Amino acid sequence: MWRLTSPLSFWVLPFRLVGALVMAYAFIRMLLTPDLTILALAIVGSLFWQAATAVEEHSARYRRLEGTPIRDIARTRALKVPSWTSVADLRSQQPALGRDTFIIVTQDGNDSGVVAPEDLYSVPANEAASMSAGRLARPISDVDSFRLKDSILEVYLRFHRKRRAVLSVVDNSDILKGMVTRSDVEQWLNSPSSLNRRAHDQASTHASTDIRLLAA
Repeated sequence: MWRLTSPLSFWVLPFRLVGALVMAYAFIRMLLTPDLTILALAIVGSLFWQAATAVEEHSARYRRLEGTPIRDIARTRALKVPSWTSVADLRSQQPALGRDTFIIVTQDGNDSGVVAPEDLYSVPANEAASMSAGRLARPISDVDSFRLKDSILEVYLRFHRKRRAVLSVVDNSDILKGMVTRSDVEQWLNSPSSLNRRAHDQASTHASTDIRLLAA
């Protein structure tokens, strides 16, 4: 792994820093006066780097993230709305959107963007009537995609590397099937039982079925 730091273990950074410094020193010395001692030093530096990777991959959080598929926390209950639908209309027509739901915004009949239910309530009340779902949505072309079978670890690391707020979830045919947010992952890490219950509810209610909102 090329990263110096890791959100999964405090010890990764010191191990990798030591390894990188030792390898850099050994490389410079080899250019000037190559010998077996310097080669051994370079090997020691690489071992520190590998030790950091081992520490990361053996952390409890790493194993938990790697062993859980995205489908367990993804929002897969789709609500489709036209892009011109106002936030105020969405709030009034769908007052109780669950955290298993995500909103697909359509433009000319095509899926164009995604919105998380909580985004609706980030809009001030005095702007809700004039704010359209299309303006609030994140364009699908700008949202990174993962598959339902991928591990939560991949999503977790992507959020940390790219500072994304939302990632889309697709099936094997690259058809949009859901979304996952940074807060979904954080909630699962802090309180997995609540999201495990959500995953069970999704399965029992056939959550992958789209709901279409006929906006007035």
